[in-house]
Amino acid sequence: LKTTSQALQKPRSIDTAFVKQRARLANKKPMDSSFFFAARNPVEFISNNTIVKIKKVSIGDKLANKTAAYDYLYPAYTVTIKPAYKNFAYTISAVVDENGKLFVYKFNAIDEFKENRKKVLQGILDVYISQSTSIKPGSTLGFPHATLVILNLIGKE
Repeated sequence: LKTTSQALQKPRSIDTAFVKQRARLANKKPMDSSFFFAARNPVEFISNNTIVKIKKVSIGDKLANKTAAYDYLYPAYTVTIKPAYKNFAYTISAVVDENGKLFVYKFNAIDEFKENRKKVLQGILDVYISQSTSIKPGSTLGFPHATLVILNLIGKE
């Protein structure tokens, strides 16, 4: 082949153009699941104070046939807030846009409480996480793009 394995692993210009176009589409409609794709460099949360602690967790499980690829495709984080306004525990899917802003995407709630629950969850993301952390959006080949993350939100009084 007269080349090295490192040279063969570099993205070609057609790959870069494809990812750039996909990132542009994902950023244009960050809440549209048809444009989601996993970020090669996952979202990073950097806590600025001691109230909010964020830890990346592995959701891979050999017994459930979930390989390490699940950690790449579905990045999950445990967010512990202490002190919080009350004790709570929610697991949600959220979108981190290309600017590092968090938006509630999916969560469990009874239909009659869904709108209220969404406001509460978005408030937790805005007040606690966005104010207390620096959020670096996910990126692929250097292009930041909207990324779906799983957040386990735990509040302790």
